[in-house]
Amino acid sequence: MYKNKIIAVLMMLLCICFSGCTQTIPLSDRAIVKAVFAEEIDGNYQIGMVIAEETDEESEQKILLKWGKGETVAQAVYDIETSSRKMMFYSQNQLLLIGKNASKNHFLETLAYFGTEQASRPNIAVYTTALTCERFEDWSKSDDFFQDLNSLEKGLEKSPKTGRMIYELNTTKDDFNGIVPFLQLTKQGIETTQMVLYQNNELKTVLKDDSAQIARLLLGMQTKLKFSQEYDKERIQYSIDDAHIVRTVIQTEQGPVLQLQLYGVVRGVTASDAARQAELSLWKNRKELSDVISEEITQKMQQTIDVTWSENNDPFHFVWWFHLWHRQKTEQLIESGELWQYPSIITTAKIKVV
Repeated sequence: MYKNKIIAVLMMLLCICFSGCTQTIPLSDRAIVKAVFAEEIDGNYQIGMVIAEETDEESEQKILLKWGKGETVAQAVYDIETSSRKMMFYSQNQLLLIGKNASKNHFLETLAYFGTEQASRPNIAVYTTALTCERFEDWSKSDDFFQDLNSLEKGLEKSPKTGRMIYELNTTKDDFNGIVPFLQLTKQGIETTQMVLYQNNELKTVLKDDSAQIARLLLGMQTKLKFSQEYDKERIQYSIDDAHIVRTVIQTEQGPVLQLQLYGVVRGVTASDAARQAELSLWKNRKELSDVISEEITQKMQQTIDVTWSENNDPFHFVWWFHLWHRQKTEQLIESGELWQYPSIITTAKIKVV
């Protein structure tokens, strides 16, 4: 027994001595990647890496932007790695920004590399943007650049659903179909409220305002919605709190239908005319407002579904719910194309004004 214990201890020591854990690389020899910008120019990929390097000052970092070029994304990344005196360290990178040209013409190729590359984080957040290499470089020289990136990172750490992670995007097929947040620079800072819809690896449309909010809700990225609409010849504003969707498949004469029922609560409605504000709080008006708002939101939801749901696109994974109802029948409807030959998605909103 005693001999066996000695052998076990020796084996543990050998494992420690020969394991890679002991071959650590000091921070001073690492180039910590904080963000990646990918663009395409004249058939070549341009990769910009935002890198933090340790300085001689204790606990201080120098922020650099290094560029690489190549016929493929891998070659452009390799160009940066071989030109750097320090080893690239990717474990802290949470941001992948895909530039103006690449987001239109080479989105799938860019995703495919970073989605499978061993050094990349599996939960890196992906954004499309209209930024060019020149515009991104200008931004990197601004005083707010690092603060802007930090705000994006903190948003992801606080709630991962503020962005779309690369593992949520299907990069295994020849075509990419899905929705990705659109990043733009404004006077107020970074904005990522708009959503870009891709179909067959092509940018189909940009969802803005109400459609973008509904898309984010369907993706599970937000639970509060803000709207503005006409009511009794008056412009009103309101927020829907605790917004959530109940999904149910029912059988009809045409075929199975997925019902999307949106529930939520409006705790306050604001009118542009102060004299009308008091009227909105009356019980009778609250009940009427509930019906009017529900009808308006139902239409907005249906419009968003009509734009995004098709035989070639299922960004909100509706087919999964049909499969849950009956996999074999759903597969038959998909194979024949019948699932898209009738209104197979029906939306209703049941909003309560309190």
